[in-house]
Amino acid sequence: MTKTVFRVLGVVASLAVGGAAMGQVGAVVAWGDNSSGQTVIPADLGPCKQICGGQTWSVAIKQDGMVKAWGSNSYGGCNVPLDLGPCMQITAGQFHTFAIKTDGTVVYWGNGNSGGGVPSNLGPCNKIATANFHTIALKVDGDVQTWGSDSGDLTTPLDLGKCIEVAAGDRHNLAISVSGLVRAWGWNYYGQTNVQFTTPCIKIAAGQGHSVALTTTGVVLAWGATYGSWNYGQSLVPSDLGTCTEIAAGNFYTVALRTDGIVRAWGENLSNQTTTPTNLGPCIKIAAGWNHTIAIQAPVPDISGVLPISGVASGGTAITIRGANFRPTSVVTIGGSQATDVVWISETQLTAVTPAGFPGPAVVTVDSGSSTAFYYRPTCSSDVDNNGVVDNADLGIMLLDYGSCSESAAATETVEPVRIPMIEQTPLAAKK
Repeated sequence: MTKTVFRVLGVVASLAVGGAAMGQVGAVVAWGDNSSGQTVIPADLGPCKQICGGQTWSVAIKQDGMVKAWGSNSYGGCNVPLDLGPCMQITAGQFHTFAIKTDGTVVYWGNGNSGGGVPSNLGPCNKIATANFHTIALKVDGDVQTWGSDSGDLTTPLDLGKCIEVAAGDRHNLAISVSGLVRAWGWNYYGQTNVQFTTPCIKIAAGQGHSVALTTTGVVLAWGATYGSWNYGQSLVPSDLGTCTEIAAGNFYTVALRTDGIVRAWGENLSNQTTTPTNLGPCIKIAAGWNHTIAIQAPVPDISGVLPISGVASGGTAITIRGANFRPTSVVTIGGSQATDVVWISETQLTAVTPAGFPGPAVVTVDSGSSTAFYYRPTCSSDVDNNGVVDNADLGIMLLDYGSCSESAAATETVEPVRIPMIEQTPLAAKK
């Protein structure tokens, strides 16, 4: 790419409601520009809980809170301090990286002449965002503080008040007030600070000349960079995007994470940064660097058990599934058919209603994770051995293979009888 560009925010924008719970971790994947190895995931990285992208490097917070960076280190953005310790948030600029430790302390490394360094009066922070030559921080008391230099007036507005989110673009800043209203200030050549809505929002992201917001209902809004040499369609939200849980902004492109975990991106694609890998699968977090995109894949669901473990073949049995890594949008299948009335209770518990199935064991799955068995019992009037009549042989098979029979879903036992595992059984009809 030959045009002169500046670094934009690479910070993750995430929420727990409808998306990943804050404690979830997963494998990191990246795509797009790989001129400095920024999309080559280190073999020893392991599961991570947060990610961000710098100009030509990537940074992640591992499961234990420790920070790891990879890619170009021309400006020291990958020089993670050896004594940094566990962190809760990271962000990277064009020449530098910031991290917030678990106690709220802000730490900086990289080129100190590019909006870096930490003001002595900053204090503990909840969020930090950085761009080319300036940085913005959200302090634990809700106040916003900015430092560095860039074209345009980036001084925090005196009437801004307490905030819940901040974002840094090329030459402009965004913030969300405690009431959910989005404020923007700084350079406005492409209309990136023209906030023309009052819809409450929970997340914001800023790119080269555009801004993005996520409403409380999961709708993505974008504005700015709709004309001129910086217009790559990054502000044109796809009409079929659907509701989302996260947003991120790269130089001239935008990324969103839908409630079903699918990653969508639009805008400039010269480095394939908006071409989502076909085998990506559901994700829980996203981030945007200069011309590369990063995501954390959703951890695979793990089923530990289903209660009750049997129900009538006609379906309609209310079941509880326990395990790990369940998501609000998880899909439950039983015997290949989709269960109904799936309710996400927590990462470890789902409830659902069984579909109709064939007598015998049926595989239960949550998304693409591990599986277990649910047993469909025949009704007491079933011709189990298929000899044309319902007789004692059918009842014998029901008792041996299923422990009992039921006439309706309402008759399902709450305490399950002891039964012989299906894989070891030979139906009586086959023994004749």
